[in-house]
Amino acid sequence: MISRRGCLAVAFAAALPVQAQVYRCVDAEGRTTYQQAPCAGAAKGARVEITRDNGVATDSPELEAKWAAAAKAGEVPAGMPKRYVQLARGAPAETRAGLPGERASEVWIYRNPDGIRRVGFLDGRMVWERGDAPQAGSGDAAVPEGAVPGSKPPIEAGQDCATAMAIAGTPERSEAVLLPSKGRDGRPITAPGMRHVFESDGGSPPRRMAIVCLDGTVMEVQRPPR
Repeated sequence: MISRRGCLAVAFAAALPVQAQVYRCVDAEGRTTYQQAPCAGAAKGARVEITRDNGVATDSPELEAKWAAAAKAGEVPAGMPKRYVQLARGAPAETRAGLPGERASEVWIYRNPDGIRRVGFLDGRMVWERGDAPQAGSGDAAVPEGAVPGSKPPIEAGQDCATAMAIAGTPERSEAVLLPSKGRDGRPITAPGMRHVFESDGGSPPRRMAIVCLDGTVMEVQRPPR
């Protein structure tokens, strides 16, 4: 029989922060990436020690002050807990589970006029931040067959949501929706997605448009009939 003191010891041990390994890598072009694996090739880097944000234990007062100051300045250093990332960046336009190779359990997606930014989290703490330049209006972008030169590429179901949003621009509003999906056992479930509404689809005449995304993929493009 386990004593009360033994139970308390187990509970206390479970609440202790767990160490995670994160590496700060700088490539030849000066770009910085935070990742779990050691820096590859000629990239320079160093190991960063962070602890799990388990929602129970908090960081030291000095570290909490550091997170608060960084969030106020709009900065998101490695190891920052989710709550401070949201203070620094605001609510994301979309969230999804990390993909194989991303070395993150959760990814937040932000859409800004200067492009798409993704923030990766592991154990509730920021481990990397990456940016993509906007694809719309790029002079080097390939024009799809049959498209009018200078027009935007088409937006269709099955596309990467970040690519579609870069083409469409800034939405009038974004709203969370529940969408039909399938669980791991193949059974039908509902999953949280995002619906992004635009005043114009860029056509002639222009029509309102909504892009519905689930797990980073465009599920549906909604337009009223002409």
